[in-house]
Amino acid sequence: ATQQAAQLGALEDVLQAMGEHASEVAVLHEGCGALANLAQDAGSRKKIATLGGPTVLLTTLSESIQNARLQEPCCGALYNMAADSDVRREMHLQVSLSGPRWLLAHGGANGKGAGWCERLLQRLEG
Repeated sequence: ATQQAAQLGALEDVLQAMGEHASEVAVLHEGCGALANLAQDAGSRKKIATLGGPTVLLTTLSESIQNARLQEPCCGALYNMAADSDVRREMHLQVSLSGPRWLLAHGGANGKGAGWCERLLQRLEG
């Protein structure tokens, strides 16, 4: 129980830092990377979703659409979050997939970021 409380606190801290420092690429990059790693675990995905993580990630992606440094960790985190069918359904309600689609259609995505965006779209549409 103590470990779960600590993990929940850490998730809250990451999401809060991303919200408070939304213009700082380094904070967003680290936050997206941390969420991508944590979202590999089903239990963590549910906690991240409960705390509004998908909204934070989608906002980060849409507001940083030209920043190649954020594309890979952000789309990777969203991809991992979308492994959960409930989260995937909620993400469909939140976004029309315009962020990842725009990246791919307008050449904004490059390298690994493009690959993660393509995987995310496939998971959300599949």
